[in-house]
Amino acid sequence: MSSILILSDDYIFGEAITVLLKEVKSDVSTQVKKDAVTDIYFVTWRGSIDRTLAANRCSALIVNIHDNLNARTISLLNRIKREYPLIRIMVFVNEIVDYQNPFIPVLMPICDILVNRYESIPGIKRNLTQLGLLMQHGPTRLLNRFSRSGRIMLNSTDSMFSALSKREREVMNYLAQGESPTEIAEELYVSPKTVYTHRHRIYAKLGVRNIIELHKIMRISAII
Repeated sequence: MSSILILSDDYIFGEAITVLLKEVKSDVSTQVKKDAVTDIYFVTWRGSIDRTLAANRCSALIVNIHDNLNARTISLLNRIKREYPLIRIMVFVNEIVDYQNPFIPVLMPICDILVNRYESIPGIKRNLTQLGLLMQHGPTRLLNRFSRSGRIMLNSTDSMFSALSKREREVMNYLAQGESPTEIAEELYVSPKTVYTHRHRIYAKLGVRNIIELHKIMRISAII
């Protein structure tokens, strides 16, 4: 496998992710029978991002957005995805996803994995393991699911989403596009309370806790 580039102004974040990547390397190697990560590089937002990506043939980019979610960031990630179409992008965002932020709906289709910056260590390690598998196989072949307990769940994509009703699928798609419950209610001509109820049932059936986890499994399942 090729290299991974960590993009962050937070040196401690970069060091922490590097340690976790080395810890999950054996897990990914066992599943794909190859080395999970050859090299890990670190660059700041003001660093030579393009030069580092090109020189080291990076297969994945881990981005710590923190307070940098703006038009410049979106433009940069879009350009990277355009120039390096095979690269996998994992984005760490703040815990609270602001539905009114116009950049959230634009960010979601760009990244392969969207992660809560304040996720637990086991949760981050599961996301990094999924990133390694994506780098090997691609989203359409990755059918395994990782539960919050860390056990591999062998539900296929079809069986996982077949538990949702037609209306719940509609609400799920609107949620994944970054729309708020109030906006979804207007689109579907229902009350916001009804949308909240659908969202609660969707999360319960899919075993996710928030929009970030929902978006992650939809991206991995190649639904969005």
